[in-house]
Amino acid sequence: MALRKGHILRGISIALLVVLVVWFGVGYYFARVAVGKFNTRTFYSSLETQRHDSTFNIARWDTLVKQPLVLNSHYGYQLKGLLVENPHHVDTTIVICHGIGCNKWLMMRYADLYLDLGFNVVLYDQRAHGESGGAFCSYGYFEKYDLQQMVDTIAVLEPGGVIGAHGESMGAATVLQHAGMINANLPDSLPHVSFYIADCPYSDLKAEFAYRLKAEYHLPNLGFVDMASLWSRLLYGFWFGDVSPIAYIQNVKVPVLFIHGDADTYVPTTMSEALYAKKPAPKMLYLSPGANHAKSYIVNRAEYRSKVKEFFGKR
Repeated sequence: MALRKGHILRGISIALLVVLVVWFGVGYYFARVAVGKFNTRTFYSSLETQRHDSTFNIARWDTLVKQPLVLNSHYGYQLKGLLVENPHHVDTTIVICHGIGCNKWLMMRYADLYLDLGFNVVLYDQRAHGESGGAFCSYGYFEKYDLQQMVDTIAVLEPGGVIGAHGESMGAATVLQHAGMINANLPDSLPHVSFYIADCPYSDLKAEFAYRLKAEYHLPNLGFVDMASLWSRLLYGFWFGDVSPIAYIQNVKVPVLFIHGDADTYVPTTMSEALYAKKPAPKMLYLSPGANHAKSYIVNRAEYRSKVKEFFGKR
């Protein structure tokens, strides 16, 4: 009898060890796939490629003054971009943050929108994207501090001007984290961002990864995201739980326009709805009919432009 119990206990111990090894292994795999090995050039484009895109005015683009920007990030790499000056001397500049796997050139359609509204525009490559340095992206964790460096730079180049920020997907999560964690806590003597536009942001990185785990791998989240988060902290210096715009959105007092496609299958539309519900006024929500992830402007360009103009009319 005692021998039989010993075999059972040994079997249970081996089974638990196997489960732990699998759990650690799957967590490591997902951390590597999501952060360390993610191809940040998935949707990479170039200016020449974008010349054939109909979403912006290339003839005007060629006439504009563009000032190169090269910043030394506090994290040991360079950030590269450009300040596009509106042909009319204006006092508002908007910084545009692209999503994961993209680069600054894919944001030119938004540059066209803001140039039409009378803004200067900053386009730049986020860390580990395009021409900027950095070994990996952090889904907004380190990127929010890079954005603040960009804001500080624009404040020097355009003294006394108004600064705004527009982000798409990961860029939207970046600007919202900046809004709630940095901008909201800056002393009045330092440059601030006066408004934000967040197009298809995720409200919480752990929740988004759990959603993608089920969608792409058909796996329930049996602690895999938490284990991947632990590996991310060990390998890359940040917890997934540290990337949570909704945890800080109540701190944001400046106006925010939330935009989301109502047919988004990559980041649930409910994430923007939850962010909007939790943020104190002033705020605005636009759900783009029939638009999938990061397609709101392409699918409903005229309405998108109208909603942005409406937002600035309320600002």
